[in-house]
Order: sequence, then structure tokens, then C-alpha cells
Amino acid sequence: MLGLLPGAGGTQRLPKMVGLPSAFDMMLTGRNIRADKAKKMGLVDQLVDPLGPGLKSPEERTIDYLEEVAIEYARGIVSKKIPIRREKGRMEKIQDYVMSFEFVRNQIYKTVHGSQ
Repeated sequence: MLGLLPGAGGTQRLPKMVGLPSAFDMMLTGRNIRADKAKKMGLVDQLVDPLGPGLKSPEERTIDYLEEVAIEYARGIVSKKIPIRREKGRMEKIQDYVMSFEFVRNQIYKTVHGSQ
């Protein structure tokens, strides 16, 4: 995972996806996570048997099959046949609550745009 988390915004996105404790564990230890656990945590949306239907050995055409599955999944999302599942995390809920106050929004506006 070298370069994935620090270089691609993963340190900001990962806690929102899996929660702060799991994100810290993943970032600080670098331990591998089993696919079923990653799905349960919300890190992945779908698990696929890498051999595919009717394949007996991984050498047959695993990569081709996985590419087909990925493309079909992406098409399903684009056509809205597959819903995108994203629940708001605790921090996002707190942020939404805080932003519901007008004085907070005004203070942020002043900070960003400078006091006039």
C-alpha cells in the first residue's frame, strides 16, 4: 500500500469509509485484510470468485474474467442498476450538524474569503 494512502488522499477518505479505529489500524500496521472483512468494513462493494464460472485453474483466463466483471459492475453503476452504497460516517454526521447553524457557515465564509 506504499503510496496509496499518503499520495492519493487515502488518509482523508479511509476513515470516512471504515471508521477511525479501523483506518488507524490499517494505516499504522500495514496488515493485510481478508476480502470478506474488507467487504464487511465497507472498503469494497463486491467480492468475486477469481476463477469465474466454469474455470478450473487460475491460468485459464482469470484476468480477462475479472476485467469483464469490473466493466459490467461499472456499467451497472452508471446505468443505476447497481446502487452506490455510502453511509455517512460519524464525522460526516457531526459536520452536517455543525454546518446547519448559520453562524458557523458565516464564520467559515469570513475565514475563507477574508473579513470585510
